[in-house]
Amino acid sequence: MKLRIKGNSIRFRLTQSEVEELNKKGHVEDLVNFGDGVKFIYEIKADLNKNILEPVFKANKISVLVCQDQISQWALTDKVTIKENYINSDGDEVIVMIEKDFKCLSPRDEDESDMFPHPSQK
Repeated sequence: MKLRIKGNSIRFRLTQSEVEELNKKGHVEDLVNFGDGVKFIYEIKADLNKNILEPVFKANKISVLVCQDQISQWALTDKVTIKENYINSDGDEVIVMIEKDFKCLSPRDEDESDMFPHPSQK
């Protein structure tokens, strides 16, 4: 899972196996280990009580809570993105996107074997 943060927007990009895991198990996560017991964890979790996508940040962890129906609808179709313009308790907008990660059109030094085929290559 890749995480891209810019200002008040957060983008999660998932490989094919991560999308399948999220759909089947309701949870997918990754982390950065900074050493000395300090870890930054980012995860996406299915939450049956949510009707909107909700980001939560606590104890060095970004959690995005998403309705399981929304996850399944995304995972089992050609839909590329789940997106929510979330208004936080300070009244600020946080844009959260969960996307399928596509292979690049030009060669890169990255293992792309688990990425989705690029739409223009179909």
